[in-house]
Amino acid sequence: MSSQTRHLTFYLTCRVKEEGDWYVSECLSFPVTSQGRKDTEAMANLMEAIQLFVESCLDRGTLEQVLVKHQ
Repeated sequence: MSSQTRHLTFYLTCRVKEEGDWYVSECLSFPVTSQGRKDTEAMANLMEAIQLFVESCLDRGTLEQVLVKHQ
């Protein structure tokens, strides 16, 4: 079985907004959201969620469809 290393760079639009005691982070480029107790935590959690989302798309072979849909 061969192993592949992929390096992808995305420039994404994201935002963080305060909602009560939480900060909600949202990627406007992909259908991914997250949250945290601080704005920096919300953004760090969002970056991790985006990475997992992209990896999942790569594994399923759907990344191209997602990129076209969310242009």
